[in-house]
Amino acid sequence: MKICTYLNIPFLLIIAFSNFSCTPSELGKKPRDSLKNSWDYITAKSNSLYKSGKKMLGIEDRNLSSNSMPMTVSKRVFGELADGTKVHEFRLINEKGME
Repeated sequence: MKICTYLNIPFLLIIAFSNFSCTPSELGKKPRDSLKNSWDYITAKSNSLYKSGKKMLGIEDRNLSSNSMPMTVSKRVFGELADGTKVHEFRLINEKGME
C-alpha cells in the first residue's frame, strides 16, 4: 500500500503545479518583489528613526558655507633616516583650527 502512495506523489505534484495560472518565473518574482518591498520599508523606517533620534537629541545638520574649508592637509619634510630616506609630517587642520 505504501508503494502505491509513493508512486502517486509525482503524479499529484504534476497535477497540482499544472493547475497554477502562473509560470515558474512568476512564482520566483513574487518572493523577490516581497523582499524588495520589505527592504524599502526597512530603509524608510530606519531613516525616519534616525531623523527623529537626532531631533530628540538636539543634533542639527551642519550646513557648511561655501567659503569654509572643512579640512586642510599640509605636508613637510620632518627629518631623514640614517639611510637617507626622507620622513614627512602630515598636518590635518579642521575648520575650527584643531590640528
